[in-house]
Amino acid sequence: MSDRNSDGGSYREGLRQALDADYRRKKMMAGRHIAISTWLDAIHMQEYQYLFQMYGGVEDLLYSTEAEIRDLGVKNLAHRGKIVSSLRALRDKYEKGKNFAYRRMIVCSLEH
Repeated sequence: MSDRNSDGGSYREGLRQALDADYRRKKMMAGRHIAISTWLDAIHMQEYQYLFQMYGGVEDLLYSTEAEIRDLGVKNLAHRGKIVSSLRALRDKYEKGKNFAYRRMIVCSLEH
């Protein structure tokens, strides 16, 4: 039985494939579209659907402030907090995915 990993070639190729698969998954998540209705359903705030209907997706709201959400018409402080908290969590995930994709792009460009 031969050891294909003795020269490191097969190991490196496997590692590259794993990194590429992880990169593609994170890149997809970084640019992922989430419908407003899906998001509001997930956080149990469907009652505000009409206030957010002008937005194409949650990605359009990621950098909204608490004051902007209030100005849209979410008057209940607890509801605003829940909405802003959800947006902040999604924004953090988006930023991590975007930063990972950028770092991976730099590494790939340096390898070639």
